[in-house]
Amino acid sequence: MTNREKILKTNIYDLMMEIGANTLSCPVEAVGGTAPVRNCDWWAGSCSKCITKWLNTECRRPTWQEVVMKEFMRKE
Repeated sequence: MTNREKILKTNIYDLMMEIGANTLSCPVEAVGGTAPVRNCDWWAGSCSKCITKWLNTECRRPTWQEVVMKEFMRKE
């Protein structure tokens, strides 16, 4: 099994919890998100709640097409 295959078979929640435990930083921010729980304190257990809330939140990240169109409209 390759590392890619292992990651693809890993539950995303478990992977994010492992990122938080190994990097000592917010795993939601590590993947480019914004932590939904203010003052997220991962070692006190709120990281689990924060990750769950973030995973269940509608994605607000624009697609690359939206970014390109926004830049295009700005130039006119």
